[in-house]
Amino acid sequence: MTYLIILAVMILVFMSSANADECAALVGRIVQQENAQFTSRSPSGNIYFLKDRLSHEISVNCGADSLGPMIGIDFDQVPFPSEPMFLLTARLGSMLTGISEPVLLKALHSCHQEALRETRAEEADRDMTHGVQLECHAFTRDGGASAFFISTDISAK
Repeated sequence: MTYLIILAVMILVFMSSANADECAALVGRIVQQENAQFTSRSPSGNIYFLKDRLSHEISVNCGADSLGPMIGIDFDQVPFPSEPMFLLTARLGSMLTGISEPVLLKALHSCHQEALRETRAEEADRDMTHGVQLECHAFTRDGGASAFFISTDISAK
């Protein structure tokens, strides 16, 4: 029985280490391919914060348990992102999920439009293939803003 407990703990530690390595590699690809700048890391070490010329902030949350990494991209004071902003978000989402950029781009546009129509919640979401979740926030009041969150559920893959 003790052996099984030790084995279970070792597997969890290995999985956490593998997820952390995978997440750090994702951050590295974003920095390299998008010419983003690393700005900080959360005190827990689970969230990396990056800056790109098109976005206010990009966050990469390395997740916990069955959740895989999540990318958040914030366009402050931009209720209607430009096409290059949507393309950046689709590229980042594709790096994370493997879903093609055109498929993500179409989902991002429709999700954003739905979030703008939602006057109370100001958000919309899409369940995509293989446990991928797309969440969109958009509003026009007080100068407006848009934000997108793309997450994975590794237990669904």
